[in-house]
Amino acid sequence: MRNANPRRHYPTAQVASSFGSAQSARIILGTWMIVVAVLSLWLATL
Repeated sequence: MRNANPRRHYPTAQVASSFGSAQSARIILGTWMIVVAVLSLWLATL
């Protein structure tokens, strides 16, 4: 499935999604956890 159609116009996007999907999801979840924690602390100080 990875090298089925290497001459299409989206092999780089496919490779990037297959390689960085878990890492990007981890980064997004981490940033959202940090944002939620900061917002909760800021609202608590109000």
